[in-house]
Amino acid sequence: MTPAARQAAEVKEQMDQLQARSMRFADEYVGRVVEDTSRLIRAQDDPQARLALSSWQLTQANAAYGNASGPSPVVNALDLVTLASLSRMVIEDTLMPRFPEAGQQLLATHRELEKTAWTLCDEFLTPSQIADFHGILDEWRRQHPTVRTVAFIHFLDFAKQIGRPKPGETARAGGLFGMLGIDPLAGLDPAIREIEQTRTFAERTIYYMQRLPYVVNLQLERATSELLTRPEYRQILSDANKISTSVERFSLVASALPAQISAEREAAINQIADQLAAQEQVLRPVLAELRGTLEAGSETAQALESAVRSFDTLMARFPAKKTAAAGESVAPSRPFDITEYTAAAAEFSRTAGQLQQLITSLDAQSPALTGAVATAVDRSQSLIDYLFLRAAALVVLLVGSVLGAALLYRKLSQPGPAR
Repeated sequence: MTPAARQAAEVKEQMDQLQARSMRFADEYVGRVVEDTSRLIRAQDDPQARLALSSWQLTQANAAYGNASGPSPVVNALDLVTLASLSRMVIEDTLMPRFPEAGQQLLATHRELEKTAWTLCDEFLTPSQIADFHGILDEWRRQHPTVRTVAFIHFLDFAKQIGRPKPGETARAGGLFGMLGIDPLAGLDPAIREIEQTRTFAERTIYYMQRLPYVVNLQLERATSELLTRPEYRQILSDANKISTSVERFSLVASALPAQISAEREAAINQIADQLAAQEQVLRPVLAELRGTLEAGSETAQALESAVRSFDTLMARFPAKKTAAAGESVAPSRPFDITEYTAAAAEFSRTAGQLQQLITSLDAQSPALTGAVATAVDRSQSLIDYLFLRAAALVVLLVGSVLGAALLYRKLSQPGPAR
């Protein structure tokens, strides 16, 4: 009921609200930074760039959650403002020269988050104190232009490096450094103070533990990106990619193999069928010619057989001459008959006609046998000429013999002179 107790309760309520706002801002800060950074990571092919961006989002998330769960709400708010402001400076100095186009979205996000972070100080800092805070941040950056890791820099750490507060500023109630000593539990009963300290500690612990899996997930992503930058792991991934490509190609070949075998088998069968058809077209005329040749040869054999039989019949007409044995009387020979020789000549003429017909038939049936038939005709003609000449000589001899015998008989039949 005392004024001091009511003032302490009001300060505590104000600090609780500031703590809640800081925690909500930390969640928004991590979500937007990680989202834009992940989008930029997916657009990169360089493993080193992916590793740098993964490290950036991991440190940003870890620092934001750590600052929001600190023991002093005022210090937590100042640390979040420090994180947002210095991170924006690093993005402008480092990230934009490296990614001038792809990093525009991330830079715009950091600028918006920085503006939101400064609104946390509106309830406990005056405009002059906010201006002093801006000056402290700019001065620190001028003194440390090459620092890239700003996630673990807190307000108290770099504020002391800038210089001590002005004389009387720490004791002045409205000074910037005087705000750092505000105790949200001052003026409370000691027992209530201990209970509130335990409660706020539990709340901060629960807050951070609930976000810890998210931080661990970012840590795993960073570890993966770091592995991809090492030569041995990159070689392993390259070999695995080659093996995967080989397996995929083998799978495609294996899946297409049955169809390919079927197509090759069908093509082979069609090729064989085409070759057989082509050979049939070539062999058909040859077989026809061969058949005609065989038929002509058969007719030739029949004609020759007929000629041989005719010749045998002719030779049978001439009896074999027998030699008289010693002491036997020789029978008188048959008288000469010109009709027998005439019949033999007629038989030779028929044989010659048949041979001539045979030659004509062979010439029409098969040109291939022309040479053989011509030879046979020549030999047959020679044989006929030879037989005809022998027959003619025989006729001449017989006629001469008859004439001589007639003359001898006439001479012997004339009466001789008387003795």
